[in-house]
Amino acid sequence: MKKQLAAACVAALMTATYATADEGAKPKATLKGNMNVVYADKPAEVESLGAMFTEGMWYGRLRMNNFWWDNSVPAEGGVNNKATGIGGSVVYKTARFATLSATLGAYYSNGGLINKTDAADIGTIRAGKDVLSRYNVKYHDKYDMMVIGQASIDAQIAKTNVAVGRQIFESVFTASNDTKMIPNTFDGIVVENKDIAGTTLRAAHFVSQKLRDHTTGHDVITFSNGQDNWANNDDSAVHKGLSYANFTAAGKDTEHTLSILTAKSKIGEELTTEVSYLMLPEVLNSLVLEANYAIAAGDTKIIPGVRYYMQMDDGGGK
Repeated sequence: MKKQLAAACVAALMTATYATADEGAKPKATLKGNMNVVYADKPAEVESLGAMFTEGMWYGRLRMNNFWWDNSVPAEGGVNNKATGIGGSVVYKTARFATLSATLGAYYSNGGLINKTDAADIGTIRAGKDVLSRYNVKYHDKYDMMVIGQASIDAQIAKTNVAVGRQIFESVFTASNDTKMIPNTFDGIVVENKDIAGTTLRAAHFVSQKLRDHTTGHDVITFSNGQDNWANNDDSAVHKGLSYANFTAAGKDTEHTLSILTAKSKIGEELTTEVSYLMLPEVLNSLVLEANYAIAAGDTKIIPGVRYYMQMDDGGGK
């Protein structure tokens, strides 16, 4: 009988705090239930280039994620799943000067300090695989990761913000999925506009992606690089038919871009609607329509919603 000994996940947010006479101490950043970080306290706008950096803010986290269960019964596979990541991150946000600001985030995870899986068995890790890079362990016997997870420059003009570089982008199609040690991020440009009251328009164009267990960017959709399945997009949700080998055999490019358009509107206090469109040229397109309605129930809210998802083939099916 399989004995599941432990499958624990801990993510601790450690931040400095600031205090005012009226409100007392407040955290500079907090975690939402989906593990997204909310920066409650941000740098202010300044009037000189030097102050842009001296008035910036640091945000720090210490993290540990542990996965361990015993599957040592031969009839059930005879392989244990164990992985523990210890590390954290430091994110620096500059103040805004002449419409410009910047964000830089360094992330570290070590999956070889305790509860270590031997390099020869590294492929047995399923849950918790994102606390290390299986590719780096396999080829370099390297269990730790130090990566630049965020590196972007923002330009804020009136109600339009343009962000260029490596960044987190949450949408119905993409997510930071930051439940382990390092977030999933994208390299490209994002434009956000709020000129229409109650409506946020966003347009994103990405040329590469960096998954949680990768130290470098890679293609947004292609599975494998023709030599190793862990060297390109090896996310658990990847479509393995959209592989390097299949694209190459069909005479297609193995490098792709990802574009996303979204329009989110709040109508009154209860209704929220969102339209999202995704384009992977010569692979597929997707359309999502969503509506959510908030119903007050005492001190809580019940929010029923409906989502329509249509995926359209643009050559990927072949």
